[in-house]
Amino acid sequence: MTMVTIESGFPDVRHISNFVFLHKTRFVIMILSLLCMTVGQMNSLTFNFTVICMQDIVEDYHKDNRTDLHWMEDPSQKSFIFSGVAIGAVIGLIPLVPMLDQIGLRITFTLFGLISAASSLLFPLAVSIDFYAVFFVRILQGIGTSILYTVVAYIPGIWAPKNEMGTFLAVLSCGFQLSNIICMPVSGVLCESEYGWRPIYYIFGSLTVLVYVAFFFFYSDAPKNHFHVSPKELSMICAEKKPKQGKESVPYRAICSDKCVLATWLAMCGRNVAFYVLILYGPTYLREVLHFDVKGTGWAAALPFVSCAAVKFASGQLTDRLTMFSEKTKFITCTLISMIGLAVGFMIMSLTTSRTIAQISYTFAVTLSGITIMGTIKCLQLRCQQHVHFATAVIAFMACIWQFVVPLGRFVEHISYTLADHPPSLCLLSKSSSKLRELVKFVVGHYEAHLHVTFPKEECCEVEKSSKEKVQFEMILNRKGSYRRGKAHCHSIFTCVAEKTQGAVEDLLELFSKELITLRFNNCSKESDVFTVFNKFSLSNCEDICFNGSIPMHNGVFDLFQSCPNAKRLVISNPQSETDFTQFWPKLKGSRIETLDLMDIESFHHSSTREFKLPQSMKQLFFSPKQDVECRNSENVAKLLYSANWKRVYIHSETVLEAVNSGLYKPLKTVTEFCFSSKAFTVDYVISFLKKCERVNSFNWYGLHSCVAPIVIARLLTDVPRNIVFGGCVACKSGETVGNGGFMEVGNRVDVIQVTKLLEREEFRVQYGRTLSDAVLFERPFNTNSVSVMYIQKKDSVCGPNCIDIHEISEKAGLLLSAY
Repeated sequence: MTMVTIESGFPDVRHISNFVFLHKTRFVIMILSLLCMTVGQMNSLTFNFTVICMQDIVEDYHKDNRTDLHWMEDPSQKSFIFSGVAIGAVIGLIPLVPMLDQIGLRITFTLFGLISAASSLLFPLAVSIDFYAVFFVRILQGIGTSILYTVVAYIPGIWAPKNEMGTFLAVLSCGFQLSNIICMPVSGVLCESEYGWRPIYYIFGSLTVLVYVAFFFFYSDAPKNHFHVSPKELSMICAEKKPKQGKESVPYRAICSDKCVLATWLAMCGRNVAFYVLILYGPTYLREVLHFDVKGTGWAAALPFVSCAAVKFASGQLTDRLTMFSEKTKFITCTLISMIGLAVGFMIMSLTTSRTIAQISYTFAVTLSGITIMGTIKCLQLRCQQHVHFATAVIAFMACIWQFVVPLGRFVEHISYTLADHPPSLCLLSKSSSKLRELVKFVVGHYEAHLHVTFPKEECCEVEKSSKEKVQFEMILNRKGSYRRGKAHCHSIFTCVAEKTQGAVEDLLELFSKELITLRFNNCSKESDVFTVFNKFSLSNCEDICFNGSIPMHNGVFDLFQSCPNAKRLVISNPQSETDFTQFWPKLKGSRIETLDLMDIESFHHSSTREFKLPQSMKQLFFSPKQDVECRNSENVAKLLYSANWKRVYIHSETVLEAVNSGLYKPLKTVTEFCFSSKAFTVDYVISFLKKCERVNSFNWYGLHSCVAPIVIARLLTDVPRNIVFGGCVACKSGETVGNGGFMEVGNRVDVIQVTKLLEREEFRVQYGRTLSDAVLFERPFNTNSVSVMYIQKKDSVCGPNCIDIHEISEKAGLLLSAY
């Protein structure tokens, strides 16, 4: 042992080792402290990633046929799990400053690290218990991280020479980035391995124990007391530092009222908001929005933190070496670069639809997020000196607050869903006060609403079932901009007594009038006056109106259509057989309905024989009788065809088409497209109808088998003396039909001009005579060498292996095949 005499207020005698790490012991301390910070932060981050691969616990939970939600499926409980770290960090900050003053950083940091290690090792066990166990372990993880911000500022103030303080600060603060760089890829690899997510916690927990034990035995709270610090290194560390005169109480009031400190706290507050959004939801953003796989998410989440660590280290070196600039200039520059970079990154991520640009913006934001520390923490070190641990503890406290608040975004969204999922409760809230009403309108304003009202009926239709005593309301809500049929964000069903139906509808319309896009009424009585309430509202966004089970005839129906000026589609489904449609059509006067869907019609009865007029806005008619039931009075469909300027007509039944033909006594001058659906080969009915339609240029036959398509084409060309685009179905290899609605239009709707009777051509008859009916070529009059494919039967189709390949035919014939 070597005896060294020290002046300047230090002890006269020091015992040091002969091995002094080349006078670089301070850097060993720095690296060891960095490892401690890294593993401590990793323990709190692991759940942020493994949450995307923990579906096995949900599946195991429901194996016992449990109907309640697992906490992983409950947004509110899941948000509390995310926020558990913040709660634990706040708890850990309470004793932190007194512990540092009383027992020093060595023991305090080790205790907090061992708590973090225990939380990681116990996490898989907690998951197997219940939500509260997981929440408790997350709080322990938070306690372990509560000291990290303080360590970043505390150790450089003790161990770094003044001209290396920026470097120390940069390296130690890289622990926040290194934790992501290590945690994300390792978690991604293990999650997709046969071992799953649980070993991640055991590995990180064990590593934490090893690192913190090493820290405990090597670290010293003062360089002068360290066994491996040489006199040369000690004098370097202590240069330009005031010797500490015993223990001083922290001047809390002076620090909290200092303008420089307040500005620094404010800057870190803004940085922490952005940083924790990136930390907590970065993996979810990469997985759900940018669609990376689990392993790819791990690497994509880690790489930005590599660049962040590199930029932070470079900025630390610059702040130490650019002595020509004042400290104030360097602080402000670092802070501004970081804040502007974060703002720009978030702005681009929120606006772009490009995966590449979004990933670059995410990386850019993460990279610049770390530079803030180079300005703020270093400023606090120079301003607060030996009391910097209190100033950084305040920053840690504010970080905890934001770490707790940021996940509550999901919880607030869940509250929004919960409120919106109970329209009666919303109605009561909106009547309580004007402020609550504004809140309710704000919640409702994020949705598109679909309202279904089912009235009591002794014999309800097969789909909807309702109580005889009460009216049932079904409210379906979807987030605006993300509406997909069959998938609702909120689906609420409630009832009220029949006498209060009108009041209930009025209450709902007061809240959802601007959000309603669909209105459906089931089993509504003919003389129900519930529709009169609609004259008080304007449902400007309502697009679809549906009457199912019965058709109301009350004059209030007129008010309904007037209140929905932009409604484009009217659906009448499964009306009662005795319904007289003559009484209903006048209710549509003045509406802007474009599409009329008549579905499951058993009888199309009209008491008047006179023609009637429908709104001139009507362009599309769909008529489908009830399945396996012969539609009575279907000849009245002909009368309906003369009542408006229909452009497109769809008829789903050969018997209805036959009855329509019998009722047509003059040409249909506006119909340009006819769609027919029937598996029966009733080409005569089709040709008869097309002859009555003077302007039809498009005909689709859904359900037509491909084997008879050439016959239909030949009849079209022979009996209908004009150009028609024809579409039908194509049978695939498995024997099923494919495409839109189960069918696919053949030949991409090419023009049919004139059929070429290929069998009259010797070169085709010799080679393809037996199978030529399975392929049809159509010549275009403006170019005899140009042909358009109208119908192609593939070789591997259900019609057998001898079908002709149309490309082979055209090549043999020397014709130019023109596909459209």
